[in-house]
Amino acid sequence: MSIDHQSADTLLAAYVLDAVDVDEALAVEEHLAGCETCQANVVALRAAAEPLGLAVTVTPAPALRERVLATARERRPAEHHPFEPADVHLIESTRLLALLQRLDDVQWATPVGPAFPGWTVQDLAAHLAASEALLAIELDADPMLPETEDQPEPRAHAAVARHRDLAPSETLRELTEVYQLVHGALTGLGESANTRIIQWFGLDLSLAYALTQRSFEIWTHADDMRAALGIDQVPPPGGSLETMSHAAVDTIPLMLSASGVDAEGRRARIVLTGDGGGSYDIALGLADTAPGARPDVEIEFDVVEFCRAVGDRRDEADLAYRSTGDADLATGIVRALPALAVL
Repeated sequence: MSIDHQSADTLLAAYVLDAVDVDEALAVEEHLAGCETCQANVVALRAAAEPLGLAVTVTPAPALRERVLATARERRPAEHHPFEPADVHLIESTRLLALLQRLDDVQWATPVGPAFPGWTVQDLAAHLAASEALLAIELDADPMLPETEDQPEPRAHAAVARHRDLAPSETLRELTEVYQLVHGALTGLGESANTRIIQWFGLDLSLAYALTQRSFEIWTHADDMRAALGIDQVPPPGGSLETMSHAAVDTIPLMLSASGVDAEGRRARIVLTGDGGGSYDIALGLADTAPGARPDVEIEFDVVEFCRAVGDRRDEADLAYRSTGDADLATGIVRALPALAVL
């Protein structure tokens, strides 16, 4: 029994709760082996289902199971809601590790393209491990790696140089262990993770924002690897996309400022279409907090393409969008999107 992506997606919630029959479970697991999106959704569903184990057990009516499964198959999937930043981070790191675990040595040595001259898939994984270690340190879960640099670029180059003497399996082990440390620390923090303030590259930032930024970077670099390897790029689940794109929209005023665009007193409506999208009315000036003014411009993007532009993975000429209102302001916003992208 083989099933397509849509069929698998409708069965995932029941699968996580062990509420599918043997044939369905085997079909779902066969699909999971090659679908990173469904792997990530299983991670999120299991996290959501964990508290159910604390509930009082009662015997359901005999026909309840079949009614629930029939309804699940017939109805469209529920509307996505934004995921918690810690869950987005767990999903994106799980998707990356699932990708790396199936690569052979030749694939690990594949160059990753013009954004990283001379770097391979292994080099990019080493960079991710070194960056993630900084977050672990902020969470009092120091992985004790030898890199001491506290800025992205010098730390990345030091880690890459060290890992070039290591086997890919060692790079994968280190990356896995750093992610496990971060996830363990986040579990210990519980709900307080959303309000904790950490030092992140010299700034006092919320842990929620840092986790979202890390998730964005993990997704971006995982797609860099997929592109280099000729593997289809796989967007995150809708709930993750909504969390990351919302955070990116909130930083547009900083992008404009970093690009030298004076947008004080101006406002924009950013409409992101597709699974995980949304509509946002924002003040474009850093000092502007006045609510409710009419937007000077409205710009519509596909949510995935918007995120890729923010990550400096779409040139302005290749980014499709529609705008109404101030055309020059729209152009300024589009050109500013990658202004905060780093290594």
